[in-house]
This record gives sequence, C-alpha cells and structure tokens, in this order.
Amino acid sequence: MKTVDDVTKDFLKSILVAISKNSSKSYGICILKNLKKRLIKDYPLFKLIKFNNSNIEIDAKILTANTNDISKLLNKIINMLGPDILKLFIKDHLDNYDIKYLNSIGVRF
Repeated sequence: MKTVDDVTKDFLKSILVAISKNSSKSYGICILKNLKKRLIKDYPLFKLIKFNNSNIEIDAKILTANTNDISKLLNKIINMLGPDILKLFIKDHLDNYDIKYLNSIGVRF
C-alpha cells in the first residue's frame, strides 16, 4: 500500500513528466524549484520536498503531516500551473490508487 510520501512523489513526478513532454526534464525541475521558492513561506510543508537534478525526494517527516496541509499545497500547485491542462496531464500519469487517495484528502481533479 502506498503512503502519503509515495503519492506526493507520484503527483510531482506526473507534473515533471507533463512539463518534460514539451520541453526537457531539466526545465521541469526548474519549474518545480521555482514553485517551491514562491510557495515555501505560505506552505512550509514544501521544505520536506527536494528537487535534485531529475530526482524528487520526499522527507519521511511528511508521513506525520496533516493531510489537509498536503491537500492545500497540492491544490495550490495545480492552480498555479494552469488547472485545466495540468489536471489532465496529472490524471494521465497517476494510477487509480493515487487519484483516489488524493481525492480522499481533498485534492480535486
């Protein structure tokens, strides 16, 4: 069974894949890093997520984070990156478990 860190990583990877399809993986990581810089003050949970080269690392401390906080962060990312197009790309790259889990914590597609 997947945990919140797995699903969060899958969510961010799906964004990376979606951005990379029309550009490059390094550009996708750059977008994610810039999002982190812009959001980290309002969403301190973002400190638990690291983007290195083409890797996404999630600190295990996220397992104890409030799912409402995770939901707020992921929804903010969706809304900042263009909700309609990004939602389609993300759904294409997540499995059913990830989608159901994200829906259960309040992330809407």
